[in-house]
Amino acid sequence: NAACGWDGGDCAPDTDHKKPTDGSLYFVLAMSIEKFHDQFRKLFERYLSLKLQTNLKVKHDENGHAMVYPFDQSEMVEEEAFSFYTGGSGGGTFYTEGNFAIIVYMEVDNSQCVVNCYQKSGDLANYMAAALS
Repeated sequence: NAACGWDGGDCAPDTDHKKPTDGSLYFVLAMSIEKFHDQFRKLFERYLSLKLQTNLKVKHDENGHAMVYPFDQSEMVEEEAFSFYTGGSGGGTFYTEGNFAIIVYMEVDNSQCVVNCYQKSGDLANYMAAALS
Protein backbone atom coordinates (compact mmCIF):
# COMPACT_ATOMS: atom_id res chain seq x y z
CA ASN A 1 0.00 0.00 0.00
CA ALA A 2 1.02 3.62 -0.43
CA ALA A 3 1.73 4.28 3.27
CA CYS A 4 4.33 1.52 3.23
CA GLY A 5 5.74 2.56 -0.13
CA TRP A 6 4.68 -0.68 -1.84
CA ASP A 7 7.41 -2.41 0.12
CA GLY A 8 6.46 -5.96 -0.80
CA GLY A 9 4.45 -6.54 2.36
CA ASP A 10 7.18 -6.07 4.94
CA CYS A 11 5.12 -3.64 7.04
CA ALA A 12 1.77 -5.33 6.43
CA PRO A 13 0.23 -7.64 9.03
CA ASP A 14 0.27 -11.35 8.26
CA THR A 15 -2.82 -12.57 6.51
CA ASP A 16 -4.18 -15.92 5.46
CA HIS A 17 -5.78 -14.13 2.55
CA LYS A 18 -3.62 -14.22 -0.56
CA LYS A 19 -4.94 -13.26 -3.96
CA PRO A 20 -2.28 -13.62 -6.65
CA THR A 21 -3.40 -12.61 -10.11
CA ASP A 22 -4.05 -15.14 -12.82
CA GLY A 23 -0.91 -15.91 -14.77
CA SER A 24 2.57 -14.58 -14.29
CA LEU A 25 4.93 -12.03 -15.73
CA TYR A 26 8.51 -12.59 -16.63
CA PHE A 27 11.47 -10.31 -16.98
CA VAL A 28 14.68 -11.10 -18.81
CA LEU A 29 17.68 -9.55 -17.08
CA ALA A 30 21.17 -9.28 -18.50
CA MET A 31 22.94 -10.76 -15.48
CA SER A 32 23.98 -14.13 -14.12
CA ILE A 33 21.93 -16.23 -11.72
CA GLU A 34 24.73 -15.90 -9.18
CA LYS A 35 24.26 -12.12 -9.10
CA PHE A 36 20.48 -12.46 -8.60
CA HIS A 37 20.93 -13.29 -4.94
CA ASP A 38 18.43 -12.69 -2.13
CA GLN A 39 19.40 -9.06 -1.52
CA PHE A 40 19.19 -8.15 -5.22
CA ARG A 41 15.88 -10.05 -5.52
CA LYS A 42 14.37 -7.94 -2.73
CA LEU A 43 15.63 -4.72 -4.33
CA PHE A 44 14.24 -5.80 -7.70
CA GLU A 45 10.83 -6.64 -6.19
CA ARG A 46 10.75 -3.34 -4.32
CA TYR A 47 11.80 -1.28 -7.34
CA LEU A 48 9.12 -2.79 -9.56
CA SER A 49 6.49 -2.52 -6.82
CA LEU A 50 7.28 1.17 -6.33
CA LYS A 51 7.27 1.94 -10.05
CA LEU A 52 4.05 0.04 -10.74
CA GLN A 53 2.33 0.85 -7.43
CA THR A 54 1.36 -2.75 -6.86
CA ASN A 55 3.17 -5.58 -5.08
CA LEU A 56 5.27 -7.83 -7.30
CA LYS A 57 7.10 -10.87 -6.00
CA VAL A 58 9.33 -13.48 -7.57
CA LYS A 59 7.14 -16.49 -8.22
CA HIS A 60 7.97 -19.82 -6.57
CA ASP A 61 7.36 -23.31 -7.93
CA GLU A 62 5.45 -26.03 -6.10
CA ASN A 63 8.65 -26.97 -4.22
CA GLY A 64 9.15 -23.42 -2.94
CA HIS A 65 12.10 -22.61 -5.23
CA ALA A 66 12.30 -19.17 -6.81
CA MET A 67 11.48 -19.34 -10.51
CA VAL A 68 14.72 -17.79 -11.79
CA TYR A 69 16.40 -19.66 -14.62
CA PRO A 70 19.11 -19.24 -17.26
CA PHE A 71 17.59 -17.57 -20.31
CA ASP A 72 17.85 -19.15 -23.75
CA GLN A 73 16.32 -16.87 -26.36
CA SER A 74 15.99 -19.76 -28.83
CA GLU A 75 13.40 -21.39 -26.54
CA MET A 76 11.05 -18.40 -26.63
CA VAL A 77 7.75 -18.90 -28.42
CA GLU A 78 6.65 -15.53 -29.77
CA GLU A 79 2.92 -16.31 -29.68
CA GLU A 80 3.01 -17.02 -25.94
CA ALA A 81 4.67 -13.80 -24.89
CA PHE A 82 4.11 -10.09 -25.05
CA SER A 83 7.42 -8.30 -24.83
CA PHE A 84 8.98 -4.91 -25.18
CA TYR A 85 12.54 -3.72 -25.13
CA THR A 86 13.47 -1.07 -22.58
CA GLY A 87 16.94 -0.05 -23.69
CA GLY A 88 20.57 -0.94 -23.45
CA SER A 89 22.79 -2.16 -26.23
CA GLY A 90 22.14 -5.00 -28.61
CA GLY A 91 18.87 -3.91 -30.20
CA GLY A 92 16.74 -6.32 -28.20
CA THR A 93 18.94 -9.38 -28.66
CA PHE A 94 20.47 -10.77 -25.50
CA TYR A 95 23.96 -12.17 -25.30
CA THR A 96 23.39 -15.42 -23.45
CA GLU A 97 26.72 -17.23 -23.71
CA GLY A 98 28.01 -18.20 -20.27
CA ASN A 99 24.61 -17.77 -18.60
CA PHE A 100 24.70 -13.99 -19.02
CA ALA A 101 20.93 -13.58 -19.08
CA ILE A 102 18.26 -14.92 -16.75
CA ILE A 103 14.50 -15.12 -16.87
CA VAL A 104 12.65 -14.16 -13.68
CA TYR A 105 9.01 -15.16 -13.29
CA MET A 106 6.95 -12.86 -11.09
CA GLU A 107 3.42 -12.63 -9.77
CA VAL A 108 1.26 -9.76 -8.61
CA ASP A 109 0.42 -10.13 -4.92
CA ASN A 110 -3.00 -8.60 -4.25
CA SER A 111 -3.16 -9.66 -0.59
CA GLN A 112 -2.80 -6.05 0.64
CA CYS A 113 -4.15 -4.35 -2.46
CA VAL A 114 -6.30 -1.22 -2.18
CA VAL A 115 -5.69 0.54 -5.52
CA ASN A 116 -4.16 -0.76 -8.78
CA CYS A 117 -5.52 -4.24 -8.06
CA TYR A 118 -4.84 -6.09 -11.30
CA GLN A 119 -6.99 -9.17 -11.75
CA LYS A 120 -4.82 -10.61 -14.52
CA SER A 121 -1.11 -10.38 -15.14
CA GLY A 122 -1.89 -9.40 -18.72
CA ASP A 123 -3.57 -6.22 -17.46
CA LEU A 124 -0.35 -5.20 -15.73
CA ALA A 125 1.69 -6.09 -18.83
CA ASN A 126 -0.59 -3.84 -20.91
CA TYR A 127 -0.15 -1.02 -18.38
CA MET A 128 3.64 -1.41 -18.51
CA ALA A 129 3.65 -1.42 -22.33
CA ALA A 130 1.56 1.76 -22.42
CA ALA A 131 3.74 3.47 -19.83
CA LEU A 132 6.91 2.70 -21.78
CA SER A 133 5.58 3.62 -25.21
